[in-house]
Amino acid sequence: MLLSVIIGVCFVGTLTGENIGYFWHISDFHLDIRYGNSSEGLGKEYFLGGYDEGCWTEKRGVFGDYNCDSPLALIQSATLFMKDYPNKNNKNVDFIVWTGDDTAHADESVFTREEVIETIKVISENIATVGLPVFPALGNHDIIPKNQFPTPDSWTIYYESVAEVWNQTLDIDNNVLDQFRSNGGFYKYSLPGTPKLTMVSLNSNLWYKSNHQVQGMADPADQFSWLEDVLNSTQTEGEKVLIFSHIPPGKFERFYQFCGEEKGCDLNGGYHGFHWLSEDFNNRYLELVEKYPTAIAGQLFAHHHTDSFKVFFSGDGNTPIGWALLAPGVSPMNSTLAPETGANNPGLRLFKYDTSTGKILDYEQYYLDLARANSVGNATWQLEYSFLEYYSLPEISPEEISNLVLNIGDDREIFKNYYAANTVLFEEATDENCDETCMRYHFCALYQLDYQLFEECVVPSAASYSTKSFNVFAIVVSFWCLFLY
Repeated sequence: MLLSVIIGVCFVGTLTGENIGYFWHISDFHLDIRYGNSSEGLGKEYFLGGYDEGCWTEKRGVFGDYNCDSPLALIQSATLFMKDYPNKNNKNVDFIVWTGDDTAHADESVFTREEVIETIKVISENIATVGLPVFPALGNHDIIPKNQFPTPDSWTIYYESVAEVWNQTLDIDNNVLDQFRSNGGFYKYSLPGTPKLTMVSLNSNLWYKSNHQVQGMADPADQFSWLEDVLNSTQTEGEKVLIFSHIPPGKFERFYQFCGEEKGCDLNGGYHGFHWLSEDFNNRYLELVEKYPTAIAGQLFAHHHTDSFKVFFSGDGNTPIGWALLAPGVSPMNSTLAPETGANNPGLRLFKYDTSTGKILDYEQYYLDLARANSVGNATWQLEYSFLEYYSLPEISPEEISNLVLNIGDDREIFKNYYAANTVLFEEATDENCDETCMRYHFCALYQLDYQLFEECVVPSAASYSTKSFNVFAIVVSFWCLFLY
C-alpha cells in the first residue's frame, strides 16, 4: 500500500506546466439550416418523431429552442467562446476532437446530398475560426439517408466529398484525409510532441444496427481488423491510443423501458433499454478493449447529447480495465426517442492531459444556459464543473470511474449530482421525473456495456446471474436495499 502511494506521489511530482496540454471535445451541433425562416407548407410528416415544425415556421429564441436543433447563432457563439478561451484563461489549447452529427433531426426527404455536404462545410468553417488542428469523426446524421454509411468500395464519392470539405476548411493533416478516404471514415495519427499517444478516429456508424448498408458483413470496411492491428502494435510498443468516435458501445442511459416493436426492437421479442450498435459489433468492440487494455489511454464518445460515462470490465466482470467519457451535444433538442429522454443545455468540453504520456488528467465542462441567453439576448458560456472536483475523485482511471458508478447507484444524493450534469443543468432529478426505475437504468447503462448483462442488471433475477456477473448480483442487491429502508 505504501509503495503504491509513493509511486503515485512520484508520478504526480513529474507533472509540470511544460507537459500539461489541453484539447476540446465537441459534438452534435445539428445545424438546422431552416431554423426560424418561416418555411411554408411543411407539416409534421417532415419531422422525425414529431420534431417541432414550429422550429421552421415560427420565430423562436435567437440562440435556439429546447424543442429544436441548433440555429447558426448558437454554433457561432460556441466557436467564438472556444476561440477566445486561451487568451482569457491563460491556457494553450492544442487541438479539437470533433465527433460529428451536423444536420438536423428532420426527415431525409427534406434534404439533398448537396445540402448535407454544405451543412458539414458551414460547421467546418465555423470550427476553423477557432484556429486549432481538428481531428473529426463522422456522426450518423452526417449522411443522407441518415445512418446509411457505405464501405469505401461501395460509395467512394461520399468520403471523398467530406474529405474535400475538410481539406478546404480545417487545419487537418493530409495523411489523416488520405486514410479517411481509403479506409471509409476512420484513421490514426500520432500526435507531434506526444510520441506515446496516437489519435484513433473510428467510424462507429459502420457498426450501427440501423445501417442497412452493412447488413450481413462480418467486419464492414475491415475496421475491426484494422483497429486490432493498431491496438496490438501500440500495446507491444508500450504506447497509448486515444479512441474517439460518435456512437458509444452499451445502452443509452435515458431510456427506462422495454423496447418492443413500436421502437423497432422486436428482434427475439424485444429487450430492455435502447442501444445503437448491433449486438455482434458491440461484443466485438468490448472484446478488443478487454484484450488490449494497456494500449488505451481513454475513449471519447457522444451521440446521446447527454453528459455521461461508462466503465469497461475484464471478462470475469471483476476488474475495471477501461473507461469512456461521453460529451453532451451543442444541440439542445428535446429528443423524441422516449418521453423520459428530454432536452439539454448546449455543452462544450475541455480536456487536460499529460503531453509526455497521453494520460487524461481531468476535464472542464462548459455550458450555455439557453433560456437565459435568449432572455438577455447574449450567449455567455460558463464553467459548469471540473470532473475531478465535482465527483471528488483523485484521478481519471478505470478503478475510480467504477467506484463512482457504484456510488451513483447506491447514493441518491450523488446520483442527483450526476443527473444534473447528465442534462447539462437542464433539470434536476426528482421523485416525479426520475424514480428508482430511472435510477436503476442509469446505473446499469453506466456499469454494464454487454447487452445481456444490462438486461440482467435492470431485471434482477438470482437465477439469471452467471459467474461472469456474480459481482453485479451483489451490486444490485445493495442497490435495491437503498429503496427498502
